[in-house]
Amino acid sequence: MQAPLLASSDWLYRQLLRSYPPAFREHFAAEMAQVFRTTCREAYAESGPGGLAWLWLPVMWDWLWAALYQWELHLFKRRTEMMRTNLIDRSDGIQPLSLAHAGLAVLPFLLFGLSSLVNKLEIFPLDPSYSMQQILIVHPFLLFNWLILVGLGISLFVGFPRWGYSFLGWAILFGWWWQGMRFTGYELSGLIWLPLLGVVAVALLVRRSIQPLRNLLTGLWQDWTMLAFAIYILYSFMFMLYDSNHNPYLLILITATTLAMGLGAWGYYRANSPLRRVLALIGGLLLATVISIIDNATWDFSAYYGLPEGGQSANLIGVIFFVILAFLMVGIGLLAYWRSQRKSNPGNFGSL
Repeated sequence: MQAPLLASSDWLYRQLLRSYPPAFREHFAAEMAQVFRTTCREAYAESGPGGLAWLWLPVMWDWLWAALYQWELHLFKRRTEMMRTNLIDRSDGIQPLSLAHAGLAVLPFLLFGLSSLVNKLEIFPLDPSYSMQQILIVHPFLLFNWLILVGLGISLFVGFPRWGYSFLGWAILFGWWWQGMRFTGYELSGLIWLPLLGVVAVALLVRRSIQPLRNLLTGLWQDWTMLAFAIYILYSFMFMLYDSNHNPYLLILITATTLAMGLGAWGYYRANSPLRRVLALIGGLLLATVISIIDNATWDFSAYYGLPEGGQSANLIGVIFFVILAFLMVGIGLLAYWRSQRKSNPGNFGSL
């Protein structure tokens, strides 16, 4: 088993090296391939196939940004920039959050993962006799929503700092998700939006100013990577919700996915350049995709959904979709960087 695995890894890595510009491959490809082969042997000798699999995570991450950077150098020939810093590190003026504020921004991701866990454990099972008022205070996802609205209200009260976008994004997503929910004859419909609107109104009335709304809109206009972050929140929700009810490792998978998505959000808020921000999000999505593949491989997907044997193609579809989503996010990062450079160098609109 050892030889085929190492040979397959070596072949795949050499294919990845072909994505670099020709001049770069000529100078470095052989040396990089040799280093990778040696590292693979050491990882396999120490931890077996599992160690080899984990080795691929940082390798794919490094390959993604390094290939993009080398092509940028090859196509645009920025010799002066090459001497200073690479495209990944170029700032657009958006300052990274402090450790405490980044932790606040990650909190909604952790809370949603926790509510998903509690929901699967059925710690608070819904009784058909419950009134709507009882459902509102015992359902795990509704409790999550109340906590998110509290955080959003605090962010508005203090002027809407940058971590507030995380709470706002999750609050809007929750309203969209639950507006059609029905429980024991009760339907929330558009009423689910009233608490969100109420929190915004109360916070602005207490402050007696609409300055937080101005800060919110100004922040969105200044940082276009917020569009990628909004997409990230949507897919975080989809990944962490989980429908693999019969997977024996369900709780572990939900926990791992929650940490992966939280890590991507943490990297986003701690990065000092638009490309680093979107690459942090891509990293979180990549980890969640790997966990999703493990999920599909460890339970009978076809039997649960009543599909014919051999009809499980979710892994391939998920990988293809991840690649498309990654390119979209990188495009958003490049667009945000181009815009910041255009503002700082108005005479050089064509630079990227």
